[in-house]
Amino acid sequence: MAQIFGEIVEPESRAFWDDDELDASQFQYQLRWSGDNVMPSSIKTFLIVEGSVVSDFTRMCSLGRGENEICIIEHGRFKASNIYKINNDLYTCLVSPDLDAKHSTEFIATLTDFLLNAEKIITLTCQHVSSYKSDVAPILPSFLQSLSTKSGKSPLNDVERVKQPNIVHGIAAGVMSYAEIFELSAVLYVLYVEEFLLDSETAMPLVKLFAAIPGSLLHDPVFKQSSFSSRVIDLYYNHLRTFK
Repeated sequence: MAQIFGEIVEPESRAFWDDDELDASQFQYQLRWSGDNVMPSSIKTFLIVEGSVVSDFTRMCSLGRGENEICIIEHGRFKASNIYKINNDLYTCLVSPDLDAKHSTEFIATLTDFLLNAEKIITLTCQHVSSYKSDVAPILPSFLQSLSTKSGKSPLNDVERVKQPNIVHGIAAGVMSYAEIFELSAVLYVLYVEEFLLDSETAMPLVKLFAAIPGSLLHDPVFKQSSFSSRVIDLYYNHLRTFK
């Protein structure tokens, strides 16, 4: 396994596990398909988005009104994720911000067929810049860094690799570890932000990334004026015209 991925350290004694963790083997997520949709036999690019800022951007700029939703990952009444078919080449999974991290293994297991059927896997997550550790203080309000599996290749050439001792956690990191173990092509992006709100500057790394993703996430979006500033909307449409 590549050295860029860490190990999972479990408690030395079961006395340190809580009741939910002891019963984890009984916890399962279910796929509930919409209409006549079924598991695709092949996927060119599978995008997994985790975090409110990047999820909101994806929802506004790529999913429209959500009419392309193909299935929901759920446990009882809790919706852990919505999966969308953007086009024949691109599927997107939006992870709920309320998903409990201790059930991430079960969640990723539910995604197994999507991951194994995908030619390329891209995960996108978000962290506050205060968690970024470096000898040089960041000068930008937002920036991307990336990790890739041995066979993964970033569609963006100017994104730096996440450097030690920085840590990536959550579903995005779990999917990357899974992809590394099974020798899948996968790239992870972390958007570091000063504020968990998007404006024309903080949105720029996401606009560039979405424009470069195979299958093109860029299309005519449905914006709510309360969600993004007018400068962000203008920025997005300028890039939309550039890449069409």
